[in-house]
Amino acid sequence: MYVWHCHILEHEDNEMMRPYEIVMPAPMASDAAEPGAETAGMPPVFTADPRPVSLSCFPDPGAGSQSVRFVLPAAGRVDLEIFSVSGRRVRTLAGGEFRAGEHGLAWDGLDDRGRPAPGGVYLYRLRAGGVALTRQGRLIP
Repeated sequence: MYVWHCHILEHEDNEMMRPYEIVMPAPMASDAAEPGAETAGMPPVFTADPRPVSLSCFPDPGAGSQSVRFVLPAAGRVDLEIFSVSGRRVRTLAGGEFRAGEHGLAWDGLDDRGRPAPGGVYLYRLRAGGVALTRQGRLIP
């Protein structure tokens, strides 16, 4: 399998790089007479990843808690952390393996020690699949 990147000059969510995968048709047993014969003369099929890594939090502002949703195009390690605007890590919501697809987690407004976080602006950072995304959310005590 090969992974290509294509530049998209204008896109509604300003993503500039989009992964593409070359998928060769599956050979039939009767067609494999010699090495390479199964794909000889057949053009590759190009498929765009339909769901790039994404991250969102709601409601914004959240009264005491917020929901965090993220989408993964492939299974892999996910690190999801919440930071204060001063850069201090407040809470780690996820740190482990997740399957591909959409996921939802809840932040109960508590820090890693179980104390209520003060109201204000927080940064949600997701690291997955070689991508790091940061979104902003507001918490109301």
